[in-house]
Amino acid sequence: MHIGVLSEVIRRSCQIAILCALIAAEAIPALAAGLSTAVVGVVRDSKGTPQMGAMVELMAADSTVIAQAYTALNGAFSFEHVVPGTYAMKATGASFLPTLRENLRIRGNKTVINLTLNTLFEAIQWLPAEPRSPDEPADDWKWTLRSSSNRPLLRFLQDGPLVVVTGADSQSGPQLEARVVLSASSRDFGQSAPHGAFEIEHSSDNGGHLILRAEFGPDVSHNDQYLVGYEQPLGPAREIRTVVAVQHTPNVQGQGGSQNFEAIIFRGAESVHLGPNFKAAFGNQIQAVRGPNQITNSAPFADLSWHSGGASVAYSVATSPVVQSADTIADSATLAPQFSETGGVLRIQHGLHQELRAEDDTSGLRALIAVYRDQVRNPVIAGGGFPFPSDYVDGNLLFDPLGQVLRVAGPDYSGSGFKAEIERKLGEGTWVSFGYAQGITIVSPVPARNLTVSEALAALNAQRSQALTAAVSGRMLHTGTHVRASYRWQPAGTLTPVDLFDNSAQDAFLSLVVRQPIHCGRLLPNGTEALIAVRNLLAQGYRPFLTSDGSTLYFAQANRAVQGGLSFSF
Repeated sequence: MHIGVLSEVIRRSCQIAILCALIAAEAIPALAAGLSTAVVGVVRDSKGTPQMGAMVELMAADSTVIAQAYTALNGAFSFEHVVPGTYAMKATGASFLPTLRENLRIRGNKTVINLTLNTLFEAIQWLPAEPRSPDEPADDWKWTLRSSSNRPLLRFLQDGPLVVVTGADSQSGPQLEARVVLSASSRDFGQSAPHGAFEIEHSSDNGGHLILRAEFGPDVSHNDQYLVGYEQPLGPAREIRTVVAVQHTPNVQGQGGSQNFEAIIFRGAESVHLGPNFKAAFGNQIQAVRGPNQITNSAPFADLSWHSGGASVAYSVATSPVVQSADTIADSATLAPQFSETGGVLRIQHGLHQELRAEDDTSGLRALIAVYRDQVRNPVIAGGGFPFPSDYVDGNLLFDPLGQVLRVAGPDYSGSGFKAEIERKLGEGTWVSFGYAQGITIVSPVPARNLTVSEALAALNAQRSQALTAAVSGRMLHTGTHVRASYRWQPAGTLTPVDLFDNSAQDAFLSLVVRQPIHCGRLLPNGTEALIAVRNLLAQGYRPFLTSDGSTLYFAQANRAVQGGLSFSF
């Protein structure tokens, strides 16, 4: 028994002595020559070509340079007699950004560390496609290229940009994000009841991104929408995106009584970087809508842009206002089909939009000017009220009874336009912007007598009009509250935006959005936010008319709506 205890004490003492010796060997290199190891590797470019003459630096954890080496003809380098420990390694080559690998744990007799040199253009491809400011909330579920921990990131130091890659021991792999949204009615066509949404995004370790989304009402009598999308980078300068969405809109009143509408949407897009300053993006949407009859529509789009620093010039062409960009084909707001009926036959809003724009953001003041030309077919006109059965006889009116929201097809029109915008950052997290636009809109005159729906539609006409926009947004740093207030003025009677294809335009008239993070300890999960959105607060722009049967209807760019909800991110 005593011998066994003594043996165990001796064994433990030996282990402690060995551990102390190892610690001393790392702390005092002069005493650790017998425990040193070799570090070898190869420096290549992003295409795998070995780089001769690249300088490789071995650095301590505090960035002190311990040793330097230059790569041979085959790109190989080596460091002998390296004490085991945690290091960083930096590679520098002509025409490349320096590459830094951090948190490298060197152990054993030989450690192999390979480095890849990237150009500035190649490194940028791994950054977010449309980077958001830290003060800007993620209002929509966007396509985003998020950099995983094992991908290049740009770090700007005093001596310039540096590509930083984490060490091989870091934990990296697939990423999973989810979001649940519960919100009240938005008073949009087919979305006029409280509804919920569940979104999930999975980022795989090979660069692929999968998006799943479901939006649904409280029961089967309300609309629902389901989406699956996938994005895959095909290299440092090319990405493809694919989206399939299905939407069901029940209980819509029309010529045939209560009707159900189903829509299926296929979208595909590709972005290609043709050199460090030129980008091309193009795609297409195929949409089929089925109600009393069925209609299919194709909507291709393309965008060509050149940029240098903060300045850019771009030309774009689109055939549908809801799908114009490869970056937004999965946005929920762009998926609602823009259909109406004429004579009981389905019509889909479409056209041809061509735009040439220039933007400058080099002086801290973002300025944009653009000229465009539109041809619009079957534009959707919104409104509300309480129609009678006789208002449906001609088949020109669709009505959502849940929110008393109507939809009709306006007259076709074409014409050119101009717009200009400026935006400036006032302080930490606060922006203010102003805009002016001129173009063709649909106008409703004040009726002199009672009109049928068909007569009211016949009175609509296209006129040249103007719009003025002002907006301010910001985030309170202490509470995290995000507030955005905007006002877009157009003359009374204008029923469509001046630039129908401008998806970035503010809502018509006075609108307000407030997002408030909620922290309740363990009662609510992290990432909980409350949302309050008020659209057309003063109920401006309404054009009422009293139909011959006594029902009161109105046309409007935007129905007044107050929407609240909660968002949970995981």
